Amino acid sequence: MSARFHDHLRARPGHPHRSRPVVLNTWEAVYFDHDLDRLTHLADLGAEVGVERFVLDDGRFRHRRDDRSGLGDWYVDETVWPGGLRPLIDHVRAPGALANAQSAGDGLSGRTPAPPTDPGAPWAAGSGSPQRPGAR
Repeated sequence: MSARFHDHLRARPGHPHRSRPVVLNTWEAVYFDHDLDRLTHLADLGAEVGVERFVLDDGRFRHRRDDRSGLGDWYVDETVWPGGLRPLIDHVRAPGALANAQSAGDGLSGRTPAPPTDPGAPWAAGSGSPQRPGAR
């Protein structure tokens, strides 16, 4: 079934037929210890060695400062990121830096308000089911 789904997606007009990008995922590097200076430095080091996509993983969500609960919510933790993610995104997308910034969002905690409901949101994928898992 998975192979058929992938074949279907790859057959779409305009689907990119290129190698996957080299990815730098922040999780193993910083875990929950997010800091703008640390992450911009990490992005710069990644760009120096050919990283093409920078994935900001867990640690940016509200209500998730350790791994003893489900994931956080859809909103950036203002205590960790008082200026929001824009400074990091701008740094990663600056000329001569990495070409792509992405945020990993793969689950919700039980305290999470409903995610934004824009059906055209490029980050959203799902079955349409109203049920939300509490953790992975």
